Amino acid sequence: MSLPFFPQPKTRPRVLDKADRAKAIVTTDQAESLKAKKRAAGRCELFVVGEGRYPRKDVHTHHLQSGRGRRAHGTSALAEHKLRVCVRCHTELHQHLLVPEGAVQDQAFRRVK
Repeated sequence: MSLPFFPQPKTRPRVLDKADRAKAIVTTDQAESLKAKKRAAGRCELFVVGEGRYPRKDVHTHHLQSGRGRRAHGTSALAEHKLRVCVRCHTELHQHLLVPEGAVQDQAFRRVK
């Protein structure tokens, strides 16, 4: 006597699950970047001690938390860990000419001479 055949559904491929997770990360990062852009109101958000805020237009989003391949993941993707900055300030941040003054969340930086 043979047992009846009951077809079993196939499991979802891991590749599709991984693609869905990647899409969710990108979607979250984009939504948080929009929040940061709205907060900046079109102006560079960087506050330089002794100079104040620049009246230039914000063009770039600078991640305050970084790490090799970790931007846009976890708390780095949140709007409070992003700054909308002009091209000049973004360049100076990456060249380490502007460094955080106190806690990074205060968004106050000082110029290194």
